[in-house]
Amino acid sequence: MTSPLSNVSPGSQPLRSHLRSVSVCSVPAASSPGASSAPSSDCEVDPAVERLVALLRQVERAQDDLLALGGAFQTAFVEAQRAARVSPSVTQGAMRHFLQGQIQLAEARGSWGEGHKQVRKIAKVFGIAFPEKADLGYGDSSKYPPPPFTGAEDASPRVAA
Repeated sequence: MTSPLSNVSPGSQPLRSHLRSVSVCSVPAASSPGASSAPSSDCEVDPAVERLVALLRQVERAQDDLLALGGAFQTAFVEAQRAARVSPSVTQGAMRHFLQGQIQLAEARGSWGEGHKQVRKIAKVFGIAFPEKADLGYGDSSKYPPPPFTGAEDASPRVAA
């Protein structure tokens, strides 16, 4: 099966036409007070958009799995170092490289998350139906996400009785 975008280059007229054609939703005029520019919930989602969302979720899950696997590796690395009775100063260089890789994976995960948000915005602007299930489980559907933990410096000092 060929993609409907296989012969389309970024910025080309066929891409713009395809973006307009995948939308089967009408977007209310933003000029009226209280009007939402989101497509209505009865919109039909284009199969190309469904595939994009499925692949996006697959990438996000794979990134989570890879970060968890990296954490398990870090734990096993320290346990093996201790079992072999090797000084941490000997393994510090390797540990630093592995941890830097974890940091880079976490940063890449954040970039994909931001891309996910941008795709949703693009769909909203062009009136393209975007499946709501694409964001379930990632907190994007929460109106007020919990505030981030800022650390012990925010805790009130307590006196032991």
